[in-house]
Amino acid sequence: MNINKRITAYIKVLFTSCCLLLALPSFASVTPTDILMSHFFAGDNDCNNEYFQDPGVSSFDTCKVAIGEFGVDKVYLANVIAKFDTNNNSNSPTFTASTNYNAQQSQWTFDGDNGLSEEDKNSNWSYTGGSPGIRFWTAKAAGGGNSGGGFNLFWLVDNTIEATNACSPSTFTLACLNLAKTVTSGSWSTPNDKGLSHLTFFGGLIEVCQQNCPPVTVPEPQTIMLLALAMLGLVARKRSTVKNS
Repeated sequence: MNINKRITAYIKVLFTSCCLLLALPSFASVTPTDILMSHFFAGDNDCNNEYFQDPGVSSFDTCKVAIGEFGVDKVYLANVIAKFDTNNNSNSPTFTASTNYNAQQSQWTFDGDNGLSEEDKNSNWSYTGGSPGIRFWTAKAAGGGNSGGGFNLFWLVDNTIEATNACSPSTFTLACLNLAKTVTSGSWSTPNDKGLSHLTFFGGLIEVCQQNCPPVTVPEPQTIMLLALAMLGLVARKRSTVKNS
């Protein structure tokens, strides 16, 4: 009887843990073992190019980090969360939030809260908001429209053999982008040492693929859930054996 009670208690704990893991995103601070990945888009604006917008749409809310050809093999990796535009002769940027999420300007700090300026060429950011968490961010160089200096896309990956293989020789691949971590801080730099136009932040897991889709890496919380479910199966089997005995 005592064994059955203990097994029942274990099952309840494992089930509760699975629910919590699914409900909460996995957030991480930058560690010395993280690798900052980047990709340069020449002459483009981050939310006005063929990768981040689909044909026929151009609003800020429809901006997404994506890779592939629309209608063929395009995969969407993260929704836009918010953007910070620099202002002339000021360290106080203009904040634009996506209606997809309830982001607040106060959730970000830049370079120890020194703000953002059009003269900035590189710096750090920190984020204290919750879900969906930040997976990608862009730094757009100052310049009018698509004739400007382009933008850099950034994301962090673990320093592993898997990441080394996935992100070499090119970083802008689905395999490398899929390894992007959800983080609460990061660094950025503008292309070609130009001044900053704006920073844009992206997050969440979309994983929408239309056809001919390659395999997608299972995120960490889901992996843990699968392991927990396997343990539940083993415990249930043991319980059945005990009853039969």
